[in-house]
Parts: sequence; structure tokens; C-alpha cells
Amino acid sequence: MAQRRFLAALERPGRVIVGAVAIWALATPLEAAAVSPLMLIAGAALGDMMIPIYNVSARTFRLAHVPKTLLGRVNSASGLLSSGSDLLGTAGGGLLIGLLGPRPVLWIIAGGLGLSALAAGLTDLRRQ
Repeated sequence: MAQRRFLAALERPGRVIVGAVAIWALATPLEAAAVSPLMLIAGAALGDMMIPIYNVSARTFRLAHVPKTLLGRVNSASGLLSSGSDLLGTAGGGLLIGLLGPRPVLWIIAGGLGLSALAAGLTDLRRQ
């Protein structure tokens, strides 16, 4: 029964995207509030597990909703934005950690992810 429900959820990549961002948002405070290495590892592992789930679901969503004639351009633009934001995020994160320290920066990241999950959850994406 649970397996059927899980497989049915995978047929709706929008829900998986919203869920992955929400779980990532909930995992980041574990890192920020970590009082032991095990808690830090648990938060990082849970958050990092959501990245490929999000990426695969986002690609599946694009494949299902973008016309084939535009798919190459949309995937290229998405990859460019994703790669570019990775570089800017790393540089900005390093700068913020130098200025504020790691815990406040992780709380800022958790807040941003929480807002992203909330925004995604309020769209039609969760129904698709």
C-alpha cells in the first residue's frame, strides 16, 4: 500500500519538487543547531539527499511541460542558471561565513529554503 502511494507520488514531479525543497529546508536547521558531529552529519546528509531528487524531478517536469521544439533551449538555460548560481552561491556563502560565522549563515540558508518551499507550495506546482 505505501509502495503504491510512493510510486503514485513520483508520477507527479511537482509534488516531489515541493517536498524535496521542504525536507531540505527542515534539514538545514539541524546543521545550524548542531551540538554534535552526528547531528551535523544527519542534517547535511538529509539535505544533500534532496538535491538529486529535486534535480531529477525538475527535469521530469520540464520534459512533461515544455514543447519538444523548445526543450533544448529550456534545458540549456536551466543548466546555465543552475551552474552560475552554484558559483555565486559558493562565493557569497564564503564571504558571509567570513563575516558572520557558519551558524548564522546556515540559519539564513534555512530561512531562504523555507521561503522557497512555502512559495513553491502555494503555486499550482504541488498539484502537478
